[in-house]
Formats: sequence, structure tokens, C-alpha cells
Amino acid sequence: MTDEIIYRVARAADAAAIARVQVSSWRESFQGILDPAWLASLSVERRTESYRQRLTDNSEFYRLLVAEANGEVIGICDVGAARDEENFGCAAELYSLYLDINYQRRGIGRELFRRASALLVANGRNSMYLEALAENPYRRFYEQLGGALVARGQLERFGREYMTVFYKWPDLAQTLRTLTRRAW
Repeated sequence: MTDEIIYRVARAADAAAIARVQVSSWRESFQGILDPAWLASLSVERRTESYRQRLTDNSEFYRLLVAEANGEVIGICDVGAARDEENFGCAAELYSLYLDINYQRRGIGRELFRRASALLVANGRNSMYLEALAENPYRRFYEQLGGALVARGQLERFGREYMTVFYKWPDLAQTLRTLTRRAW
């Protein structure tokens, strides 16, 4: 695929496309990890409303970026105020980064991460963390982006306990310099 990729800040009108990427990514990425019935029950409609609300609510810092190919949203990355700032000393959190499976391993996720990090730095937030399932098949990706494994935890969701891991980027300005210099 040689589609031109366009990166931009999401709009409320993108909510349904964003929800489709998120739901399909969860179903593909977490098959065999999360409860199959729960994955099947994921609703694009409910996620659409959730994203629409987030994109129109200006009560706290939140940014969602999208990657488009041929006019279709194929990747998303959202960041915002740290929900666990006390424990990790971070100013921001990487809430999610999802790509359509057909567009993975092309540098799109890395570019979404880089742009989201640059937005955070421009807004005076120079550190970030992420909580991920320990069984997440994309953990190595976070490590390649410079994320340092700083803690392990547990999360109760979907009627089950899951092990989680926390990655931290303590200096996003340095992370951006490293990502810019690194040959991929």
C-alpha cells in the first residue's frame, strides 16, 4: 500500500470512524486474551457516543489525533491529563493508540505517537505514562518508542482480573529528539 497518510486533530464528526478503528483493533488485538463474549459485545454505537462526548468536552486537557488514508480514519491516538499523576509523576497519559490491522508496520503508529507527544510538549506536559494489559501483543512497540516499564498492576474488567504494566516516558522532549534521529 502506498496510500498518502494524513495526520490531523480529530473532530466530533470523526467519532463513528474512530469508534470503528477502536472496536476492530480490540477484537483483533485481544482475541484469546479478553473474554470472547465481551469482545463480541463491543458496540461501535456506544463508543461513537463516548468519543463524540470526549471531543466536545473542553473541561480538561484531551487531544485525539487521527491518521487517514483515502479519506478513511485508519489510526487513532489520544492523550490527556494523567489520571494517576500521583503515582508516576507524569503530566499526561497515553490513553490509546490503535491502527487498522491493514496499516500496521508502516510507521503510522510511531508517527501518531510522535505527533501526540509533540502536542503534549507544546502544551507544557513533558512526561507521560501508559497502562497496558500485560498480555498486550504490542508491548514491544511501546518499548521501541522509548517507554520504560516502571510498574505492574492489576485491573478488574469484564468480570475478570488482568495483569497490567505501566510504561513511562519521563522526558517527552528527549523522546522526540530520539525519535527524530532514529532510523526506522
